Amino acid sequence: MKPHDLEEKLKNLKDNSTYEFFEAFKKQLKENPYGLRRVVYKKFIPVEWEHVEGTIGCRNKKEGTGCYTEMNIEGLFHAWGQTWEEFQNGVGNSTVAIIEDLETGDIGMYPPSHFKFKRSYYDKV
Repeated sequence: MKPHDLEEKLKNLKDNSTYEFFEAFKKQLKENPYGLRRVVYKKFIPVEWEHVEGTIGCRNKKEGTGCYTEMNIEGLFHAWGQTWEEFQNGVGNSTVAIIEDLETGDIGMYPPSHFKFKRSYYDKV
């Protein structure tokens, strides 16, 4: 739907709730022209090791690595995908979400348990 078509529909609306819906939709369309849903998700921070002074081959894990962040990173949900992991007795498939990080623009695959969809105004209408 093109923005000028939307303007014409807004002029002809009489129902106030429908008008609010289209106003919210128009705002969302300007902010997010591809219609991608916003999500919050958590990332895994890979393990980093630091050398212990005065030893040979001893390392300590850096604090704050090897764990997940809080579920507070904002992103855009693009699509569902599939990944696999190889085990001794075969291959295991699993569903993942393809999510773009809003801050850095990085795209990653995350299991469904690691993200939540944010609600928008027109989800409630």
